[in-house]
Amino acid sequence: EFNTGILKASLAYLPLDVRSPVARMKDILSSVSGNTIVIMGTGVEDPGFGLPQLELVRITDTFDETIEDVQNMSRPSATSLAYVVFTSGSTGKPKGVMIEHRAIVRLVKSDNFPNFPSPARMSHVFNAAFDGASWEMFWMLLNGGTVVCIDYLATLDGKELAAVFAKERVNCAFLAPAMLKLYLTDAREALKNLDFLAVGGEKFDPRDAAEAMTLVRGNIANVYGPTEAGMISTCYTIPKDEAFTNGVQLGRSIYNSGAYVMDPNQQLAGLGVMGEHLFGDGVGRGYTKPELNKNRFIDVTIEGKTVRAYGTGDRMRARVGDGLLEFFGRLDNQFKMRGQRIEAGEVESAMLSHKRVLNAAIVLRGGQEEGEQLEMVGFIVADDDDNTEEEETGNQVEGWQDHFESGMYSDISTAVDQSAIGNDFKGWTSMYDGNDIDKGEMQEWLDDAIHTLHNGQVPHHVLEIGTGSGMILFNLNPGLQSYVGLDPSKSAVEFVNRAIESSPKFAGKAKVHVGMATDVNKLGELHPDLVVFNSVVQYFPTPEYLTEVIDGLIAIPSVKRIFLGDIRSYATNRHFLAARAIHTLGTNNNATKDRVRQKVQELEDREEESLVEPAFFTTLKERRPDVVKHVEVIPKNMKATNELIAYRYTAVVHLRDETDEPVYPTEKDSWIDFEEKQMDKKALLDHLRLSKDAMSVAVSNITYAHTAFERRIVESLDEDSKDDAKDTLGGAAWLSAVRSETESRASLTVPELFEIANEAGFRVEVSAARQWSQNGALDAVFHHFPSSNTDRTLIQFPTDNQLRSSLTLANRPLQKLQRRRAALQVRESLQSLVPTYMVPPNIVVLDTMPLNTNGKIDRKELTRRARTLPKQQTAAPVPDFPISDIEITLCEEATEVFGMKVEISDHFFQLGGHSLLATKLISRIQHRLHVRVTVKDVFDSPVFADLAVIIRQGLAMQNPVAEGQDKQGWSSRVAPRTEVEKM
Repeated sequence: EFNTGILKASLAYLPLDVRSPVARMKDILSSVSGNTIVIMGTGVEDPGFGLPQLELVRITDTFDETIEDVQNMSRPSATSLAYVVFTSGSTGKPKGVMIEHRAIVRLVKSDNFPNFPSPARMSHVFNAAFDGASWEMFWMLLNGGTVVCIDYLATLDGKELAAVFAKERVNCAFLAPAMLKLYLTDAREALKNLDFLAVGGEKFDPRDAAEAMTLVRGNIANVYGPTEAGMISTCYTIPKDEAFTNGVQLGRSIYNSGAYVMDPNQQLAGLGVMGEHLFGDGVGRGYTKPELNKNRFIDVTIEGKTVRAYGTGDRMRARVGDGLLEFFGRLDNQFKMRGQRIEAGEVESAMLSHKRVLNAAIVLRGGQEEGEQLEMVGFIVADDDDNTEEEETGNQVEGWQDHFESGMYSDISTAVDQSAIGNDFKGWTSMYDGNDIDKGEMQEWLDDAIHTLHNGQVPHHVLEIGTGSGMILFNLNPGLQSYVGLDPSKSAVEFVNRAIESSPKFAGKAKVHVGMATDVNKLGELHPDLVVFNSVVQYFPTPEYLTEVIDGLIAIPSVKRIFLGDIRSYATNRHFLAARAIHTLGTNNNATKDRVRQKVQELEDREEESLVEPAFFTTLKERRPDVVKHVEVIPKNMKATNELIAYRYTAVVHLRDETDEPVYPTEKDSWIDFEEKQMDKKALLDHLRLSKDAMSVAVSNITYAHTAFERRIVESLDEDSKDDAKDTLGGAAWLSAVRSETESRASLTVPELFEIANEAGFRVEVSAARQWSQNGALDAVFHHFPSSNTDRTLIQFPTDNQLRSSLTLANRPLQKLQRRRAALQVRESLQSLVPTYMVPPNIVVLDTMPLNTNGKIDRKELTRRARTLPKQQTAAPVPDFPISDIEITLCEEATEVFGMKVEISDHFFQLGGHSLLATKLISRIQHRLHVRVTVKDVFDSPVFADLAVIIRQGLAMQNPVAEGQDKQGWSSRVAPRTEVEKM
């Protein structure tokens, strides 16, 4: 009634969505010239626009006003302005489209749709600010039908919608394809009662069209028309035998609506020829800003007559044979999602308005596979927030301290038997599945670490950073004279010190202190000759922190060697991530290339430990030539196969040349490339036997057997394959093909290299220093160099020192946390500037924006990257407010942990969560609620509403239901969320 009253008064209306951000509504109203009245519904708060020539009036207040001399009011004409609708604009501001009365009058012809039901009762489900809502209303009213207005919340609940359709006898509906896709699952009963269904607003999935035709008892029409062309301008009533060649057709223009396909010269394109779709008769007046009309609202010549037209930017053709219009995508950066038209430029402009964003781009992904929705992905380059880096570093160090104290070592005094001290392997779980690593494999790992550390010598004075449960300490040779240890866990320190006091071998010689790696200078005067870090570096927050620690140790005059064991390799981390991804997805058809890429990206994004390339350590000699004599990079010498041997290495830094132990050079041109020569174990052995008199034989690029398969997986993922058939292989077939290819190539383990050397009469030294440049492969020097008093001979192996920037030699887990927070800040900013449908689910922070050869943003590369992004995990829609005591407590504790407001519908990882924060969170929850919660619970249920359910279940198990008590064991205030509440 209100809209028609405005039109009869020869005025125009502008629909606004009260759920839109105030800033966007203000932008819209600011662009409207002349006096403007905003009619507000009951219960709508005054948004406080503060604009001149703007009057806010309650709808109820207008009912009491009387208008005199109605007879002399001017009547609207066909060219009078009827309404203005604002759509997404490429300039970064919404643009207003002016529609005249004649565009509405076209719709009075009901014969645009054959066999239209009578009487007709049309559901009104679209947002009032969307032009589809105007079509629902005017088309039905002008053809004698009834409009049934349906509450927004009912449109989200399939059962409720079906109930409304049945009660109100709704037999006609207009739905966006995304809405129809939802209702095909949740509201099938509602569709069964329809005598007519129009679908429009974005591309109609033919699979959904075919399924809908099995439910809807009447006709289904694919309707099309941009806002500028007056809502609906073409229609295609889908026949029962439709084959959906090239998708769902757009059909032909409706009454008084010209539809043309034009070539770049604005000449009519022939049948079957691609061109731009233009609309003629019935188009709108233009944009509220005339300068935007250029190249959009134009004059074209059709059959000798000048016709005013609108260029849609859609790529079309008229089909040969019947002339039906077919849609083939967009010619520009405009697209539609869930029926809403979006300009990429407006979203990019909104992102750029954030003070930290330096560059921004929007691309699309998805929409190709069955049931897959089109999705926006935002990429930004953000200015680093230097003010928080020092604070984050401190938080990370404290986080690991909390992890060890309240997690790994909280029960060490009771969990570790006295007989197992030195090889308890507490906390050593696999990153593949979280299960304990086999104890036999762990013992082999420890034996190798101790053997490498001793190197045939007896360390006299040892300083260990990260004593843990004492695995290194209690396996040191009897010649030890003194030992000082540091560990962040007070429980672990007390446990080890008690074990020291009860051991005649170590009592009086060893002492462990509570502290961090940077607390060495607080221990007083020290004289260690050996410093040990074993499986500790991964817990350092930044590469700079590691550098600071090493520089402090180098400055101690007595230090001769620094042993850094169990370093997680950054150079081969993608191989490890691929292995974990395949393990998670399984070796069946789930492990497709795209899914493996996405899982790899997801795992990489969640990485919170520090990973370091060998070159980080080998460059120490160049950085500190006055102190550093030599650096060894040693792969694990183990027969077992697990992540510890495959993706970790040892770095030994030799300081101060006070011994006569030589470092033997290797000639650059003397190296034999194992892969290039297509060698295998036998060929290498034969070559060594033929070279038995040589002082040394240097063999490079030896494929490492423990990572060969994963290496080939990563190579396969990185290939821009031109073999379409190969890319269409299912996951199982692809993995099988890669495995067969891997097995056809020779590869060796470190023990095999020692066996070959022994058979050929050589000694051998093996290096992993070139993991990056050789894709995980090893170097080996077989030699007859004179024996020394050590097990290993020092050899100057080639390195990757000159190939990489020092900034790329380690990951930065804190930087990922900061980037997640930057993305969150930008998302929050977007939510205040644009409607929800224009906020990308994924916002990715980049170091730099990729550019093409023209110096423009390389959107093709961004689209490729977008395909590898993991799908965002989301819970069912829930209210943003907590509704139970448990949820209130959970939100309060999460807010304290994250240092920002946390809502019950928030996602732990999307807020920047990781296992350290999970440890903090569960510790606080357990203290507040006295319930057992684990890190795994947080990882399995990252949405706080879902985590609250886990907590509630845990409390219920601890508190059996008593007589007369609520079945949940709690008052109704903490009852689980029902499906209705979730919606």
